[in-house]
Amino acid sequence: MTTKKNNDVPDQTSTEPMPPGAPAAPPLSFGVQLVFFTRDGVERAQLAPGKPLVVGRGQEANLPIYEAQLSYTHAKFTLHEDGVLVEDLESRNGVWHAGQQVPSAKLVPGDEIYLATVIVRVFALGMIAEPNLVEEPTFRRQLEEELRRTRFSGRSLGVLAVSPGEKEAAEGSRGTWVTRLEQHLRERIHRIYLYVPNIALILLPEIDAAEAQRVARSIAAGAPPAIGPRCVGMALHPGDASKADKLIEVARQNLRRARPGEPALGTQAGSDGGEGDEPPIFGEKMGEALHIIKQASRARVPVLLLGETGTGKEVLAKRLHDSGPRSKKPFIAINCGALPGTLITSELFGHVKGAFTGADKDTKGAFRDVDGGTLFLDEIGDLAPDAQKALLRVLQEGVVTPVGSTNSHHVDVRIVAATHKNLQAMIEDGSFRRDLYHRLNTAVVEIPPLRERQDEIEPLAQRFLTKANRENGRSIQGFSPEAKARLFAYNWLGNVRELKSAVDWAVIIAEADLIQPEDLPKAVRLAQPEPATPSVGGLKAETEQLTQQFGTQRILAVLQETNWNRRKAAEKLGIPYPTLLRRMREYGIKPPKLEDS
Repeated sequence: MTTKKNNDVPDQTSTEPMPPGAPAAPPLSFGVQLVFFTRDGVERAQLAPGKPLVVGRGQEANLPIYEAQLSYTHAKFTLHEDGVLVEDLESRNGVWHAGQQVPSAKLVPGDEIYLATVIVRVFALGMIAEPNLVEEPTFRRQLEEELRRTRFSGRSLGVLAVSPGEKEAAEGSRGTWVTRLEQHLRERIHRIYLYVPNIALILLPEIDAAEAQRVARSIAAGAPPAIGPRCVGMALHPGDASKADKLIEVARQNLRRARPGEPALGTQAGSDGGEGDEPPIFGEKMGEALHIIKQASRARVPVLLLGETGTGKEVLAKRLHDSGPRSKKPFIAINCGALPGTLITSELFGHVKGAFTGADKDTKGAFRDVDGGTLFLDEIGDLAPDAQKALLRVLQEGVVTPVGSTNSHHVDVRIVAATHKNLQAMIEDGSFRRDLYHRLNTAVVEIPPLRERQDEIEPLAQRFLTKANRENGRSIQGFSPEAKARLFAYNWLGNVRELKSAVDWAVIIAEADLIQPEDLPKAVRLAQPEPATPSVGGLKAETEQLTQQFGTQRILAVLQETNWNRRKAAEKLGIPYPTLLRRMREYGIKPPKLEDS
């Protein structure tokens, strides 16, 4: 039922009163899960006996949720044998249950309440299957893991993009409708990510096209109680795409073509790719890296790219390939950390039939597939010891030997390796071969993180905004000065990839012509810009000062965390040891006098 509250917050409590003579709810002493639907997505917390949970937007809360309408300590949840007791902690906007503001309420599985604008649902562990909702990083990581498995299992996977029908959307604000999807997926290992309140992404691993279509049609049709038809778009691997980002993009494109009750199962997105024909955006800080890439493209030497995750290492590797004499030959990218040792060896060098369980045919491997071209080995620091040894042989002798074979094959391959790890530290602890390192680091390119490339942030954000407008049927004009200031102030530990995700999110939920600070993801929204707006002439100096401030804070925090062990700190920061020493000198960071690591 839907009622209206005094502060215009609708109530979607779906729990019906217990009929006369119905059995009492069983004891809940084994624990429950509380699911919080917020502006920024979904938060989950498990409630156990004797461990109350305080929710609010302050750090004093056990579960901090930054929502403007929440008080610093808004409400307390306590588990009892006959249900969950929620108590209002004298909050400003109250606790609402069944359309009424209440000082406290007893909840049972299936109940729904409001903490101001935050919706809370109760699920009993072991009784009612709690929704298999995950956050964006977990969804993406598991999608990428499943994609890697398909290369060896020969199986396919699907990604669904789902929107609720009008009736379901009206009865399930803030994305609570997504919990109903479980009934279509209960017998399958799956993951659901609430992309925005009215779009959910579903990962369906190890599923063929026919079964994926059956699931898509079941979700699109809806189910009792009558909720109305939904819109569903589907993407399959292999076929539609081979990368996580592209699969999600295809599923969302198909969602826009779908009609209620009739899922869009094909694709009009074309082949797998990156950002189309648009050239990369590089700022002043990338000058040195681009110069080395240009020089190295003419030579045959290996190139080692060092930089944090998301800084654009594959973009630079492709640029090097396209700029050199091998541009007409293949370019293949392999993530060395994606597969265990035996499988990555097979992926790189091939195998013969019967070499190991599941090897039912001969394979050539990436080196022979890319012969004459460029092989990009991402996350080289995660390469297994046996694969390191075999790679060294390729670099020294130019031959590969498939797993399970004694026959060698000559190859002519340009190697570009990349890592966010500190290879020098790995050499010292024995996890990376010194001789392989010296073979790879003939030409070394250090890629600055996005927070040091401030002149790229605005043009990149504008490009992502244009693309997100096109993909979502929006017409957002740009960013307000306040929102733009947050973009410059944020530390961007996820770099360009994180910036794109932030803009995608803001475009979808923005209500004005310009993106406002409240439209940005929570972490970006909380970034504190400099109080004074710099003049045009002083913008560069202001930006450099801001960049140094955040760099100093991050480095100091990690150094203190590692007890000023600079090698451990460099590894934790994801930068080479010499880079850390250089930044410490630039920022004037010195260890305590009595300690020297």
